Amino acid sequence: MVVRFWMVFLLTGLLALLQSIPANGQLPEQPIRNRLIIEPLFRTGNILDIYSNLPDHSWARALEVNIAWQTAGKQYWNQYYRFPQTGVLLSGTYLGNPGELGYELSVVPNISYRFKQFGKFNFYGFIGLGFAWFNKPYDRIENPNNKMVGSRLTNKTILGLDLDYELCDFLTASTGISYMHYSNGHYQLPNVGINIPGFQIGLKYFPSRFPDKFIHSDSTHDFNRNWLLNVRIGMGLHEFGDPVKPTGGPKYPVYNGSVYISKRTGVVTNFTVGFHFNYYTSFYDFIRSQELYEKNMRRKSFSIIAFGGIEFLFGHLAFSGQVGINLYNPFLKEIQKIRNENTGFKNVSKEYLTLKLGSQFYVFNTLQTTKFNPWIGLFLKTNAGQADFVEISIGCAF
Repeated sequence: MVVRFWMVFLLTGLLALLQSIPANGQLPEQPIRNRLIIEPLFRTGNILDIYSNLPDHSWARALEVNIAWQTAGKQYWNQYYRFPQTGVLLSGTYLGNPGELGYELSVVPNISYRFKQFGKFNFYGFIGLGFAWFNKPYDRIENPNNKMVGSRLTNKTILGLDLDYELCDFLTASTGISYMHYSNGHYQLPNVGINIPGFQIGLKYFPSRFPDKFIHSDSTHDFNRNWLLNVRIGMGLHEFGDPVKPTGGPKYPVYNGSVYISKRTGVVTNFTVGFHFNYYTSFYDFIRSQELYEKNMRRKSFSIIAFGGIEFLFGHLAFSGQVGINLYNPFLKEIQKIRNENTGFKNVSKEYLTLKLGSQFYVFNTLQTTKFNPWIGLFLKTNAGQADFVEISIGCAF
Protein backbone atom coordinates (compact mmCIF):
# COMPACT_ATOMS: atom_id res chain seq x y z
CA MET A 1 0.00 0.00 0.00
CA VAL A 2 2.36 2.79 1.16
CA VAL A 3 5.03 0.56 -0.40
CA ARG A 4 3.38 1.13 -3.79
CA PHE A 5 3.85 4.89 -3.34
CA TRP A 6 7.61 4.60 -2.90
CA MET A 7 7.95 1.99 -5.65
CA VAL A 8 6.41 4.39 -8.17
CA PHE A 9 8.77 7.17 -7.09
CA LEU A 10 11.79 4.86 -7.16
CA LEU A 11 10.89 3.46 -10.57
CA THR A 12 10.33 6.90 -12.12
CA GLY A 13 13.41 8.38 -10.45
CA LEU A 14 15.64 5.53 -11.58
CA LEU A 15 14.60 5.98 -15.21
CA ALA A 16 15.11 9.74 -14.96
CA LEU A 17 18.59 9.27 -13.49
CA LEU A 18 19.60 6.80 -16.14
CA GLN A 19 18.33 9.01 -18.95
CA SER A 20 20.28 11.98 -17.59
CA ILE A 21 23.60 10.10 -17.81
CA PRO A 22 25.30 10.90 -21.12
CA ALA A 23 24.99 8.04 -23.57
CA ASN A 24 28.30 8.58 -25.29
CA GLY A 25 31.71 8.28 -23.67
CA GLN A 26 30.52 6.61 -20.46
CA LEU A 27 31.00 2.99 -21.56
CA PRO A 28 33.87 1.85 -23.80
CA GLU A 29 32.86 1.15 -27.40
CA GLN A 30 34.39 -2.30 -27.15
CA PRO A 31 33.55 -5.54 -28.95
CA ILE A 32 30.70 -7.40 -27.23
CA ARG A 33 30.40 -11.12 -27.68
CA ASN A 34 26.75 -12.10 -27.73
CA ARG A 35 23.27 -10.82 -28.56
CA LEU A 36 20.84 -13.43 -27.18
CA ILE A 37 21.06 -14.02 -23.40
CA ILE A 38 19.56 -16.96 -21.51
CA GLU A 39 19.65 -16.44 -17.74
CA PRO A 40 18.38 -19.10 -15.28
CA LEU A 41 17.86 -17.67 -11.76
CA PHE A 42 17.02 -18.71 -8.22
CA ARG A 43 15.32 -15.95 -6.18
CA THR A 44 14.33 -16.00 -2.51
CA GLY A 45 12.90 -13.52 0.01
CA ASN A 46 10.48 -13.08 2.89
CA ILE A 47 6.97 -11.68 2.40
CA LEU A 48 6.47 -8.46 4.39
CA ASP A 49 3.64 -8.58 6.94
CA ILE A 50 2.18 -5.17 6.08
CA TYR A 51 -1.32 -5.95 7.36
CA SER A 52 -2.68 -7.68 10.46
CA ASN A 53 -3.99 -11.26 10.47
CA LEU A 54 -2.17 -12.41 7.35
CA PRO A 55 -1.40 -16.13 6.88
CA ASP A 56 1.80 -17.52 8.39
CA HIS A 57 4.49 -18.25 5.84
CA SER A 58 8.11 -19.25 5.39
CA TRP A 59 10.49 -17.71 2.87
CA ALA A 60 9.30 -17.46 -0.71
CA ARG A 61 11.41 -19.21 -3.37
CA ALA A 62 11.32 -18.81 -7.15
CA LEU A 63 12.83 -20.60 -10.14
CA GLU A 64 13.12 -18.25 -13.12
CA VAL A 65 14.58 -17.90 -16.59
CA ASN A 66 15.09 -14.55 -18.30
CA ILE A 67 15.22 -14.62 -22.11
CA ALA A 68 16.95 -11.33 -22.94
CA TRP A 69 18.42 -9.41 -25.86
CA GLN A 70 21.38 -7.02 -25.78
CA THR A 71 20.54 -3.84 -27.68
CA ALA A 72 23.37 -2.51 -29.83
CA GLY A 73 22.06 0.68 -31.45
CA LYS A 74 19.69 -0.46 -34.21
CA GLN A 75 16.83 1.43 -32.50
CA TYR A 76 17.25 5.15 -31.94
CA TRP A 77 16.54 4.93 -28.20
CA ASN A 78 19.25 2.31 -27.49
CA GLN A 79 22.12 4.75 -27.02
CA TYR A 80 20.03 7.21 -24.96
CA TYR A 81 19.37 4.46 -22.40
CA ARG A 82 23.00 3.29 -22.57
CA PHE A 83 22.36 0.13 -24.60
CA PRO A 84 20.16 -1.81 -22.13
CA GLN A 85 19.29 -5.49 -22.15
CA THR A 86 15.59 -6.14 -22.76
CA GLY A 87 13.91 -9.43 -21.96
CA VAL A 88 10.99 -11.52 -20.70
CA LEU A 89 11.26 -13.17 -17.28
CA LEU A 90 9.35 -16.46 -16.82
CA SER A 91 8.91 -17.41 -13.17
CA GLY A 92 7.33 -19.93 -10.85
CA THR A 93 7.22 -18.93 -7.16
CA TYR A 94 6.48 -20.87 -3.97
CA LEU A 95 5.03 -18.30 -1.54
CA GLY A 96 5.85 -20.00 1.77
CA ASN A 97 2.38 -21.39 2.57
CA PRO A 98 1.07 -23.78 -0.10
CA GLY A 99 -2.31 -24.29 1.61
CA GLU A 100 -3.34 -20.60 1.79
CA LEU A 101 -0.95 -18.60 -0.41
CA GLY A 102 -0.14 -21.31 -2.92
CA TYR A 103 2.08 -20.64 -5.94
CA GLU A 104 2.30 -18.08 -8.69
CA LEU A 105 3.34 -18.25 -12.35
CA SER A 106 4.40 -14.99 -13.99
CA VAL A 107 5.54 -13.36 -17.21
CA VAL A 108 7.46 -10.10 -16.69
CA PRO A 109 8.87 -7.99 -19.56
CA ASN A 110 11.96 -6.23 -18.25
CA ILE A 111 14.91 -4.00 -18.99
CA SER A 112 18.41 -3.94 -17.45
CA TYR A 113 20.72 -0.91 -17.49
CA ARG A 114 24.47 -1.15 -17.08
CA PHE A 115 25.62 1.47 -14.56
CA LYS A 116 29.30 0.73 -14.34
CA GLN A 117 31.98 -1.71 -15.46
CA PHE A 118 35.09 -2.67 -13.46
CA GLY A 119 37.16 -5.19 -15.37
CA LYS A 120 35.08 -8.37 -15.46
CA PHE A 121 32.44 -6.92 -13.07
CA ASN A 122 29.31 -5.14 -14.33
CA PHE A 123 26.65 -3.36 -12.25
CA TYR A 124 23.07 -3.31 -13.56
CA GLY A 125 19.73 -1.80 -12.57
CA PHE A 126 16.70 -4.03 -13.30
CA ILE A 127 13.06 -2.99 -13.87
CA GLY A 128 10.26 -5.42 -14.71
CA LEU A 129 6.50 -4.88 -15.17
CA GLY A 130 4.28 -7.85 -15.96
CA PHE A 131 1.54 -10.22 -14.78
CA ALA A 132 1.25 -13.11 -12.32
CA TRP A 133 -1.32 -15.94 -11.99
CA PHE A 134 -2.10 -17.41 -8.54
CA ASN A 135 -3.56 -20.87 -7.86
CA LYS A 136 -4.78 -20.01 -4.31
CA PRO A 137 -6.41 -16.54 -4.28
CA TYR A 138 -8.90 -15.48 -1.62
CA ASP A 139 -12.13 -17.45 -1.51
CA ARG A 140 -14.83 -16.65 1.04
CA ILE A 141 -15.51 -20.38 1.67
CA GLU A 142 -12.38 -22.33 0.72
CA ASN A 143 -9.56 -19.84 1.40
CA PRO A 144 -10.81 -16.97 3.63
CA ASN A 145 -7.44 -16.16 5.26
CA ASN A 146 -5.61 -15.07 2.12
CA LYS A 147 -6.26 -11.33 2.28
CA MET A 148 -3.14 -10.63 0.23
CA VAL A 149 -4.46 -11.74 -3.17
CA GLY A 150 -8.12 -11.46 -4.13
CA SER A 151 -7.88 -12.47 -7.80
CA ARG A 152 -6.04 -15.07 -9.82
CA LEU A 153 -4.44 -12.47 -12.12
CA THR A 154 -2.40 -9.55 -10.74
CA ASN A 155 0.30 -7.11 -11.74
CA LYS A 156 3.88 -8.05 -10.86
CA THR A 157 6.59 -5.40 -10.49
CA ILE A 158 10.27 -6.14 -9.88
CA LEU A 159 13.04 -3.65 -9.05
CA GLY A 160 16.59 -4.83 -8.63
CA LEU A 161 20.32 -4.14 -8.52
CA ASP A 162 22.54 -6.82 -10.06
CA LEU A 163 26.27 -7.59 -10.13
CA ASP A 164 27.69 -9.76 -12.91
CA TYR A 165 31.11 -11.42 -13.17
CA GLU A 166 32.48 -12.76 -16.46
CA LEU A 167 33.52 -16.41 -16.06
CA CYS A 168 34.43 -17.03 -19.71
CA ASP A 169 33.50 -15.91 -23.22
CA PHE A 170 30.00 -17.43 -23.07
CA LEU A 171 29.12 -17.53 -19.34
CA THR A 172 28.60 -14.90 -16.63
CA ALA A 173 27.69 -15.39 -12.96
CA SER A 174 25.13 -12.94 -11.53
CA THR A 175 23.79 -12.02 -8.12
CA GLY A 176 21.81 -9.12 -6.69
CA ILE A 177 19.02 -7.77 -4.52
CA SER A 178 15.42 -7.26 -5.60
CA TYR A 179 11.97 -6.10 -4.52
CA MET A 180 8.85 -7.81 -5.91
CA HIS A 181 5.33 -6.42 -5.62
CA TYR A 182 1.99 -7.99 -6.57
CA SER A 183 -1.36 -6.15 -6.78
CA ASN A 184 -4.57 -6.33 -8.84
CA GLY A 185 -5.07 -2.57 -8.64
CA HIS A 186 -8.20 -2.75 -6.42
CA TYR A 187 -10.01 -4.55 -9.25
CA GLN A 188 -11.07 -7.28 -6.84
CA LEU A 189 -10.99 -7.32 -3.04
CA PRO A 190 -9.21 -8.19 -0.86
CA ASN A 191 -6.06 -6.57 -2.27
CA VAL A 192 -3.49 -6.06 0.48
CA GLY A 193 -0.83 -7.09 -2.02
CA ILE A 194 2.37 -9.10 -1.66
CA ASN A 195 5.76 -7.42 -1.15
CA ILE A 196 8.95 -9.50 -1.16
CA PRO A 197 12.41 -8.01 -0.63
CA GLY A 198 15.02 -10.62 -1.43
CA PHE A 199 18.08 -11.61 -3.41
CA GLN A 200 18.90 -13.84 -6.37
CA ILE A 201 21.75 -15.77 -7.99
CA GLY A 202 22.02 -16.95 -11.58
CA LEU A 203 24.04 -17.55 -14.70
CA LYS A 204 23.96 -15.70 -18.03
CA TYR A 205 24.61 -17.89 -21.06
CA PHE A 206 25.42 -16.32 -24.45
CA PRO A 207 24.67 -18.81 -27.28
CA SER A 208 25.16 -16.43 -30.23
CA ARG A 209 27.51 -13.71 -31.41
CA PHE A 210 27.05 -9.97 -30.89
CA PRO A 211 27.75 -7.27 -33.47
CA ASP A 212 31.35 -6.12 -33.31
CA LYS A 213 30.45 -2.96 -31.40
CA PHE A 214 27.64 -0.66 -30.28
CA ILE A 215 26.19 1.54 -32.99
CA HIS A 216 26.44 5.22 -32.01
CA SER A 217 24.65 7.89 -34.01
CA ASP A 218 26.79 10.99 -34.52
CA SER A 219 23.86 13.12 -35.70
CA THR A 220 21.45 14.86 -33.35
CA HIS A 221 17.97 13.38 -33.56
CA ASP A 222 15.39 16.05 -34.30
CA PHE A 223 11.98 16.12 -32.62
CA ASN A 224 9.05 18.47 -32.01
CA ARG A 225 10.10 20.86 -29.23
CA ASN A 226 6.81 22.82 -29.07
CA TRP A 227 4.24 22.71 -26.28
CA LEU A 228 1.36 20.48 -27.41
CA LEU A 229 -2.26 20.21 -26.26
CA ASN A 230 -3.29 16.66 -25.29
CA VAL A 231 -6.71 15.08 -24.74
CA ARG A 232 -7.38 11.58 -23.39
CA ILE A 233 -10.45 9.57 -22.36
CA GLY A 234 -10.62 6.28 -20.51
CA MET A 235 -12.50 3.92 -18.24
CA GLY A 236 -11.38 2.08 -15.13
CA LEU A 237 -12.86 -0.69 -12.99
CA HIS A 238 -12.67 -1.34 -9.26
CA GLU A 239 -14.52 -2.78 -6.28
CA PHE A 240 -15.65 -0.27 -3.68
CA GLY A 241 -14.11 -0.66 -0.22
CA ASP A 242 -10.87 -0.69 1.74
CA PRO A 243 -8.07 -3.20 0.92
CA VAL A 244 -9.77 -6.16 2.66
CA LYS A 245 -13.54 -5.53 2.60
CA PRO A 246 -16.25 -5.80 1.49
CA THR A 247 -15.58 -8.76 -0.78
CA GLY A 248 -17.73 -10.10 -3.58
CA GLY A 249 -19.09 -6.70 -4.57
CA PRO A 250 -19.80 -5.44 -8.10
CA LYS A 251 -17.11 -4.05 -10.41
CA TYR A 252 -17.86 -0.33 -10.74
CA PRO A 253 -16.73 1.66 -13.79
CA VAL A 254 -14.81 4.88 -13.30
CA TYR A 255 -15.11 7.23 -16.30
CA ASN A 256 -12.23 9.62 -16.76
CA GLY A 257 -10.70 12.18 -19.06
CA SER A 258 -7.71 14.48 -19.10
CA VAL A 259 -6.64 17.76 -20.65
CA TYR A 260 -2.94 18.55 -20.45
CA ILE A 261 0.02 20.08 -22.21
CA SER A 262 3.25 18.30 -23.04
CA LYS A 263 6.75 19.20 -24.17
CA ARG A 264 9.64 17.04 -25.32
CA THR A 265 12.52 17.70 -22.94
CA GLY A 266 14.82 15.22 -24.69
CA VAL A 267 14.92 12.61 -27.41
CA VAL A 268 13.39 9.98 -25.10
CA THR A 269 11.56 12.11 -22.50
CA ASN A 270 8.25 13.94 -22.67
CA PHE A 271 7.07 16.23 -19.83
CA THR A 272 3.32 16.55 -19.10
CA VAL A 273 1.21 18.82 -16.86
CA GLY A 274 -2.56 19.22 -16.69
CA PHE A 275 -5.82 17.96 -15.15
CA HIS A 276 -7.55 14.60 -14.67
CA PHE A 277 -11.35 14.37 -14.28
CA ASN A 278 -12.86 11.18 -12.79
CA TYR A 279 -16.50 10.20 -12.32
CA TYR A 280 -16.97 7.28 -9.86
CA THR A 281 -20.17 5.28 -10.29
CA SER A 282 -19.31 3.55 -6.99
CA PHE A 283 -19.33 6.92 -5.19
CA TYR A 284 -22.70 7.80 -6.68
CA ASP A 285 -24.20 4.42 -5.75
CA PHE A 286 -23.00 4.75 -2.14
CA ILE A 287 -24.13 8.40 -1.85
CA ARG A 288 -27.59 7.57 -3.17
CA SER A 289 -28.09 4.37 -1.13
CA GLN A 290 -26.89 5.96 2.12
CA GLU A 291 -28.52 9.36 1.43
CA LEU A 292 -25.17 10.95 2.20
CA TYR A 293 -26.06 14.24 0.51
CA GLU A 294 -29.43 15.82 -0.19
CA LYS A 295 -28.41 17.30 -3.55
CA ASN A 296 -25.59 17.46 -6.10
CA MET A 297 -25.02 13.73 -5.70
CA ARG A 298 -23.52 13.30 -9.17
CA ARG A 299 -21.27 16.33 -8.85
CA LYS A 300 -19.91 15.04 -5.56
CA SER A 301 -19.06 11.74 -7.27
CA PHE A 302 -16.40 13.56 -9.32
CA SER A 303 -12.77 14.19 -8.57
CA ILE A 304 -10.46 16.78 -10.19
CA ILE A 305 -6.70 16.28 -10.06
CA ALA A 306 -3.85 18.59 -11.07
CA PHE A 307 -0.84 16.53 -12.14
CA GLY A 308 2.65 16.61 -13.54
CA GLY A 309 4.41 13.67 -15.13
CA ILE A 310 7.04 12.31 -17.46
CA GLU A 311 7.03 9.78 -20.27
CA PHE A 312 10.06 7.66 -21.14
CA LEU A 313 9.93 6.82 -24.84
CA PHE A 314 11.02 3.54 -26.47
CA GLY A 315 10.03 3.82 -30.12
CA HIS A 316 6.31 3.03 -30.27
CA LEU A 317 6.18 2.31 -26.52
CA ALA A 318 6.32 4.67 -23.54
CA PHE A 319 6.43 4.30 -19.79
CA SER A 320 4.48 7.02 -17.94
CA GLY A 321 4.61 8.19 -14.32
CA GLN A 322 2.43 11.00 -12.91
CA VAL A 323 2.11 12.68 -9.51
CA GLY A 324 -1.11 14.57 -8.75
CA ILE A 325 -2.92 16.61 -6.11
CA ASN A 326 -6.65 16.26 -5.44
CA LEU A 327 -8.22 19.67 -6.07
CA TYR A 328 -11.77 18.39 -5.66
CA ASN A 329 -12.85 15.07 -4.13
CA PRO A 330 -15.55 15.68 -1.50
CA PHE A 331 -16.68 12.07 -1.24
CA LEU A 332 -13.19 10.76 -0.40
CA LYS A 333 -12.96 13.21 2.51
CA GLU A 334 -16.44 12.23 3.68
CA ILE A 335 -15.85 8.47 3.56
CA GLN A 336 -12.57 8.85 5.45
CA LYS A 337 -14.44 10.64 8.23
CA ILE A 338 -17.03 7.85 8.32
CA ARG A 339 -14.25 5.25 8.61
CA ASN A 340 -12.28 7.36 11.14
CA GLU A 341 -9.39 7.51 8.67
CA ASN A 342 -8.98 11.29 8.47
CA THR A 343 -5.94 11.65 10.74
CA GLY A 344 -2.32 10.56 10.49
CA PHE A 345 0.19 11.02 7.67
CA LYS A 346 -0.85 7.90 5.78
CA ASN A 347 -4.54 8.83 5.65
CA VAL A 348 -3.96 12.51 4.94
CA SER A 349 -1.63 11.63 2.07
CA LYS A 350 -4.36 9.39 0.58
CA GLU A 351 -6.76 12.33 0.75
CA TYR A 352 -4.56 14.67 -1.28
CA LEU A 353 -1.82 12.78 -3.14
CA THR A 354 -2.44 10.64 -6.25
CA LEU A 355 -0.11 8.60 -8.43
CA LYS A 356 -0.61 7.07 -11.86
CA LEU A 357 1.74 4.57 -13.44
CA GLY A 358 1.34 2.90 -16.82
CA SER A 359 2.45 2.25 -20.36
CA GLN A 360 1.32 3.53 -23.75
CA PHE A 361 1.54 2.26 -27.32
CA TYR A 362 1.86 4.97 -29.99
CA VAL A 363 0.65 4.38 -33.55
CA PHE A 364 3.73 6.11 -34.99
CA ASN A 365 7.35 5.95 -33.88
CA THR A 366 7.95 8.64 -31.23
CA LEU A 367 11.30 9.65 -32.75
CA GLN A 368 9.49 11.41 -35.57
CA THR A 369 6.62 12.98 -33.62
CA THR A 370 4.38 13.04 -30.57
CA LYS A 371 1.93 15.35 -32.41
CA PHE A 372 -1.10 13.73 -34.08
CA ASN A 373 0.21 10.41 -32.81
CA PRO A 374 -2.72 8.49 -31.24
CA TRP A 375 -2.00 6.05 -28.44
CA ILE A 376 -3.69 3.42 -26.27
CA GLY A 377 -2.56 2.85 -22.70
CA LEU A 378 -3.02 0.77 -19.54
CA PHE A 379 -2.63 2.54 -16.17
CA LEU A 380 -2.89 2.01 -12.42
CA LYS A 381 -4.23 4.96 -10.42
CA THR A 382 -3.57 5.15 -6.68
CA ASN A 383 -4.43 7.40 -3.75
CA ALA A 384 -0.90 7.78 -2.42
CA GLY A 385 0.05 4.15 -1.71
CA GLN A 386 -3.42 2.56 -1.99
CA ALA A 387 -4.62 1.26 -5.36
CA ASP A 388 -7.78 2.94 -6.65
CA PHE A 389 -8.52 1.50 -10.10
CA VAL A 390 -7.02 0.02 -13.25
CA GLU A 391 -7.88 1.88 -16.43
CA ILE A 392 -7.54 1.62 -20.19
CA SER A 393 -7.48 4.89 -22.13
CA ILE A 394 -6.77 6.48 -25.51
CA GLY A 395 -5.34 9.87 -26.29
CA CYS A 396 -3.62 12.16 -28.78
CA ALA A 397 -1.63 15.41 -28.90
CA PHE A 398 -2.59 18.33 -31.13
